[in-house]
Amino acid sequence: MRIVFAGTPHFAQVILNKILKDPSINIAGVLTQPDRRSGRGKKISSSPVKMLAQDYDLSIIQPVNLKDPDSIEAKQLRDWQPDLMIVAAYGLILPQYILDIPIYGCINAHASLLPRWRGAAPIQHALLSGDPKTGISIMQMEKGLDSGPVISMESIRVANDDTAGIIHDKLATLAAQMIYQTIHDFQDHKISSTTQDHTSANYAHKLDKQDAKIDWHNQVADIERAIRAYNPWPIAHTVINNTVIRIFSASILKQNPLVPCGTIVKISKTGIEVAATGGIINITRLQLPGKKPIQVQDFVNSLPNGFAQGAHCE
Repeated sequence: MRIVFAGTPHFAQVILNKILKDPSINIAGVLTQPDRRSGRGKKISSSPVKMLAQDYDLSIIQPVNLKDPDSIEAKQLRDWQPDLMIVAAYGLILPQYILDIPIYGCINAHASLLPRWRGAAPIQHALLSGDPKTGISIMQMEKGLDSGPVISMESIRVANDDTAGIIHDKLATLAAQMIYQTIHDFQDHKISSTTQDHTSANYAHKLDKQDAKIDWHNQVADIERAIRAYNPWPIAHTVINNTVIRIFSASILKQNPLVPCGTIVKISKTGIEVAATGGIINITRLQLPGKKPIQVQDFVNSLPNGFAQGAHCE
């Protein structure tokens, strides 16, 4: 079976790496996003999938988009004559003509329990909503957004201290195992699928940095979940004395604050306590502009101006 793999970030790289360990699977080619400038130095960097594909001397194409069915990239894809395309966090919408090229179509590893959390940020939205579990859905792709029939689905429990980064890594490993099994099921003609309940679908919109600004009037449970959901990106943040503070971890103190929401109640080596609705958020790991993230016990040894009990977080 000839496979084309389409993916870009680390999540997809984990899946591709699992597939490449099996010499019986023929990877005809790889689609990944173009090289881009990234990091503080804005150096050109390749995607994790491209770097892995280069290690295996695989054919690679990096289209800016796939809108033109007569493009060089579209021709290359047809020339690969794929039986099946595996898609994982590719980052571009695949038009219908692409979906029609492989004999068995395109399958996608989506990081949610579909139809819950279709869209770009399912892991973060599962955490924001306090979902007790999440998982991977292997889906036959169609024109609609994450709306195709589900071939297989497996779940994991969301722990109370899981960040989006931790869940991401767990799901990448799970997705790799499931995609590997699905390829062999296609080879053995053992594939079946179930239509999604479209009436139960909800949408996980793409995140931006402004989403991660903390509203201290929210319930403490919502704020604590947001801090975990936005780690490692875009990182929850607040403003104290005109300084942006990025918050990497925090806990809930079940106390009744007698001050307005957003007020710093206490600063100690065990945390920076901030009043919110229904309790107190105790910040334990944070970052100042231009500095590395640090534990609060190191931060309180040299407090910046304006950081004091009674100060207000905006």
